[in-house]
Amino acid sequence: MDFTSQPSTEAMLDAIAVMTNWRSVPSFRCEVREMSVNGGREFELVAHPMVESFTVTEKKTGVVESFDAATGTRWLDGQKVDAFAYQVRNEPYPVRLAWPMSLPIWGRGTGEYRMVGAERADGEVIVELRHLEDPHLFGSVTVDLQRRMCVRLDVPTGSYHYVNIQSELGSIP
Repeated sequence: MDFTSQPSTEAMLDAIAVMTNWRSVPSFRCEVREMSVNGGREFELVAHPMVESFTVTEKKTGVVESFDAATGTRWLDGQKVDAFAYQVRNEPYPVRLAWPMSLPIWGRGTGEYRMVGAERADGEVIVELRHLEDPHLFGSVTVDLQRRMCVRLDVPTGSYHYVNIQSELGSIP
């Protein structure tokens, strides 16, 4: 991929615009496929980005984690988890594509990667990532321009992919 061209800059700006406008994504449910060095897992996610709430269930174990921003309440497998207003919230990785500002891609102190280029492909923007400390490590995040949301993260330590995405109004094309 040629990440140095003018179209790359435009694609990057389009992807950033979608990611920073994450709260405008309507409520949806999807399957999340995770691949990591420890193997694969699948989750069912119900996300409400407009109100910063989610429920994610690991399919194999049935473990459920949820968060409701209106009450500040987090639940993990039936147990309330205390949180404080000053704490930085860290959504579980299967949820982070719906909360792209929490992805480790922004080159901030809490991130591991920074965005270095982008390319359009079939209605999506694939953003190339480079590790902050090891420039030989790369990854990518995929932004679906029609759905206006992140749908995939691939880094050397793991991959997360949203599939079978359904809005409250039905299937998101």
